[in-house]
Amino acid sequence: MAIHTHEWGGVGGCLELVDTIAKTKYRGNSWSAWSEINPRHRAFLDAILRSSMHIIATMRSKTETAQVEENGRKKVAKLGMKSEQRDGVEYEFTTVLDIGHETHHAIASKDRTKLFSNSDPVVLSEQTGKQLLNWLESGADPREDALKQFVADASLAQSMESLKPMFEEAWRTLRGSEHQAKAKEVYDLRKSELEKAGGVA
Repeated sequence: MAIHTHEWGGVGGCLELVDTIAKTKYRGNSWSAWSEINPRHRAFLDAILRSSMHIIATMRSKTETAQVEENGRKKVAKLGMKSEQRDGVEYEFTTVLDIGHETHHAIASKDRTKLFSNSDPVVLSEQTGKQLLNWLESGADPREDALKQFVADASLAQSMESLKPMFEEAWRTLRGSEHQAKAKEVYDLRKSELEKAGGVA
């Protein structure tokens, strides 16, 4: 069940509420209506992030096709590309797995656990759940890994054009932790280095 999609685009979801409020309260001005719905959506995400339980969220994706090679033959496969949710929602999750419509193989588009990052597509199973549970109960802090990754990536950034999106993702990932301040220090230092080197985009 696509619970995350229903909250956003289903009956009584954010998009429907914005439309209704805009028409009834703001003479069709959806920008004003969003001021009422944004806190509700943020509260929904915060409830997931602060839960003491491990949560798996499912989202529908808009379908696109791509040419792939299978057993030496080219074929057209359907791919779930963009989640039907607010842009950037994937930053809130530790692992994001995109599942092919036809083969049901999962490919990690984001993975702080490192369980799926460099692997071939996998079919999700009970074993997948056990792997994730073992990682979660190991006490590993994904925000520490995210900070280390940002530090490494920032040192390689050659322009503000490449550094800024790295920092924005790290900032969202590290929200609510002491690691945010360290990420800002690294960002400011690398920004200063790029400016001195004339690498500002």
